Amino acid sequence: MLKKSLKVSLLALGALVSFNALADAGFKVPVHYNVELVDGKSDFDYSRFSRTVNLTPGKHQIVVVFKDTFKNGSDSRLVQSLDPLVLNFENIKDDQVVTFQYRKPLSESQANTYIANQKITTFNDNNGRTLGKDEASYFILTSDQGFSMMRDYRNELKSLNRLYEPDYVAPEVIVDSLYSNVSDYFSLGCMIYEMLIGIPPFNDKTPELIFKRIR
Repeated sequence: MLKKSLKVSLLALGALVSFNALADAGFKVPVHYNVELVDGKSDFDYSRFSRTVNLTPGKHQIVVVFKDTFKNGSDSRLVQSLDPLVLNFENIKDDQVVTFQYRKPLSESQANTYIANQKITTFNDNNGRTLGKDEASYFILTSDQGFSMMRDYRNELKSLNRLYEPDYVAPEVIVDSLYSNVSDYFSLGCMIYEMLIGIPPFNDKTPELIFKRIR
């Protein structure tokens, strides 16, 4: 009787885990990749069990790096890309999990060949549908500064004006109104505030709550 009850409980727990995995928006991290930044932050909600970054619906930017060990004869060697992938998802829907696929390398030589160009295809993990250019895009953040331990991806993206960081978005940008270089002063003010106080002026748990406070 105890075994039967335990079995039922485990099945119920499994169903609950599966339901929760489908109930939230997120980004499923492909094998051989590690997440470095989510919306400009290195602290994010990541489940190692499902390899999923839990997200709120809306726009998100995710920076990932290819890094894993591969067989080379009888040895295993680390292969890491010099440059990360920067993925921009324009509007992830509620209950939608997005990810990307690529030709997965099976050896060290294949991995080294792959990281030279890192061609991927983004898609909806719920139904396998390829995402359009208006839904998702990506680029390789190139630099001559070497491996990730020697680089600051956040500052690199900021210097290129390609960092998506909800904490510093001006109100007119949020509502898709006309905006100019003056909006950059708003962002600069938010950065100065954070340097002085220690937290962004409109800090909150999700981008949506941040935007609500900014408005």
